[in-house]
Amino acid sequence: MIGQQNGGTWTAALPVHDTRKPLFAFANVLYDSGICLSSNLVTVIPNDLGKARATENSTERIDDFSEGFDVWVTRSPATDPVPPVPSFLRLTEGPGGLPGITVTRAIPILTHKIGDPRWRGPEGASLRFRVFVRAPRTLRVVLHENEFAPGWTQYAREWQGIPQDGWQSVHLKASDFMTEKGERLKGWKNIDMLELDSKGGPGEEPIFGEFRWDRGE
Repeated sequence: MIGQQNGGTWTAALPVHDTRKPLFAFANVLYDSGICLSSNLVTVIPNDLGKARATENSTERIDDFSEGFDVWVTRSPATDPVPPVPSFLRLTEGPGGLPGITVTRAIPILTHKIGDPRWRGPEGASLRFRVFVRAPRTLRVVLHENEFAPGWTQYAREWQGIPQDGWQSVHLKASDFMTEKGERLKGWKNIDMLELDSKGGPGEEPIFGEFRWDRGE
């Protein structure tokens, strides 16, 4: 959220999905020099602050990239934080002029969006997304459960991409994802990061289109 200044005070609106669950907040202060300073992390229960009202509803659409890709990133492409830091993630157009994202070199794309209660997968739903494959690729989809916490587990699924003229639709159930030991993912509730990795020979990287949860109704 972008804050608004009123005298010596900064405020920002923060939609809440569930007023009974902890809310975590901190502020980033960006300077023209490129330095970013972060405040301490604050944790509160919205109901403890007074009359709080939930204003966010769950949605089955994770992202269609019509408003950019601000919650999608790549792994750090450089060790030097001095600007300008290179970025290999790009907003682009796929077949039919529909928006999507791609990378200019083979580097994983990440998002924590599916760990947010608003976009978390419903029970029994499958993960569905569009991909435009421009060169033969092995796409590896990795789901991180309890990232950087006790029990951090990674579940992966590979998909073989063969170039076609239009979008291809990929549907993956929770049970399609497995650990290296062959343990299957049982559900989406503890998943907090989605990682997309593409491997193959020379050629342009895939374009990823809309991501959503499909109940199969």
